[in-house]
Amino acid sequence: MHKSLSKIIIFLFASIILTSSVIGVASLSDALKPLQGLHIVETYNSYYQLIDSVFYFIIFIGVAKVGFGEKFKESNVPTIMGIILGIAMTLFEYQSKFKLGNILIIVAIVAIIYWVYTKIFGKIQQSPHA
Repeated sequence: MHKSLSKIIIFLFASIILTSSVIGVASLSDALKPLQGLHIVETYNSYYQLIDSVFYFIIFIGVAKVGFGEKFKESNVPTIMGIILGIAMTLFEYQSKFKLGNILIIVAIVAIIYWVYTKIFGKIQQSPHA
């Protein structure tokens, strides 16, 4: 019952979005006018170290929690390890002038492969001797 209800809600949401985009293209462009002056590439090139640092913290804290979360359930060790790794990667980026945006296509391909794999084979199982 719960799955069928969620499918109905998704179908209704998609129907509303598709019909509103076909019927009211002008209203959608009016709604997006505040974003007209936003230049994503120029903003990234100006502030790439800050933006990349946020991504490093998100990635490394998540990886540390997945990798060490079971072993350190009651402490903040995985979070601290993720922060330390994020700081280290930020310093490496600063010294080497590396940009996360330079490998964006590789990251996108890996993310798509991961998404397809999980859709076909289900959730990736953890090792039994972990």
